[in-house]
Amino acid sequence: AGQGCHWPGSEMMLSKQNRQGLLCIVFLQCLWSAETGLFSTWRSHSQFQLTRRQRSSQHFLRLRGGGEGGQRVLKIALEGNIAAGKSTLLRILEDELAYIAVPEPLSKWQQVNGSCGGNLLELFYKDPKRWGYTFQTYAFLSRMMAQLQPSEEHKLNARHSRLASSANSSNVVFFERSVFSDRYIFAENCAQTGLFNDVEYSIYKDWHTWLIESFDNLRLDGIVYLRTKPETCLERLKKRARSEEGGIPLEYLQEI
Repeated sequence: AGQGCHWPGSEMMLSKQNRQGLLCIVFLQCLWSAETGLFSTWRSHSQFQLTRRQRSSQHFLRLRGGGEGGQRVLKIALEGNIAAGKSTLLRILEDELAYIAVPEPLSKWQQVNGSCGGNLLELFYKDPKRWGYTFQTYAFLSRMMAQLQPSEEHKLNARHSRLASSANSSNVVFFERSVFSDRYIFAENCAQTGLFNDVEYSIYKDWHTWLIESFDNLRLDGIVYLRTKPETCLERLKKRARSEEGGIPLEYLQEI
């Protein structure tokens, strides 16, 4: 964690910065023990701030939204490979530091038809060529819905306001991945590896670009990237034994 994450036309950094209503994000730098499944080394650096993103790209303008007391809600995405440690860090930010956390909509992918089933994630991993476009389209839609639900955000704000030592924690939302990695990582990989044909990728980019430009609430204030070796990710995949992920090869993790 802590490496700069570069997206097209934008830049995110970790640095010290003074701002009104000081936002103190604890930066956790750690080594993961694949054998124990625990963080074996911790170094906490308080007073680190996520700087405001440079506005050099139309896709990465700062989001403005209402939090408690009229304060702006800061939206930050945790990015990284499959099994990089995003969910674990998200739980720490929520349970230990009282930040608002929004996990990936995994259950929606596993039960597209609700209680009737329809495991789209499993279908994608079994036959990525057939289900690649369908899965990436639905992954973006479900992730967009999670980011745009103000009612849920207000519920989370109210819940965490009781836990936070200041108003700052309840006005910061951490998302597990974002609509930007949907396109620039996963959809891009599908295009490069032939899971999308040229027509599918052109359609995907057209509506993705239009939606990002149309909904301000999808834009982020920052991205934290968890850098984990693909070999370590594969070990963790085997340990958590999620049924849909049983056939993921090391090569796919290296591509991602």
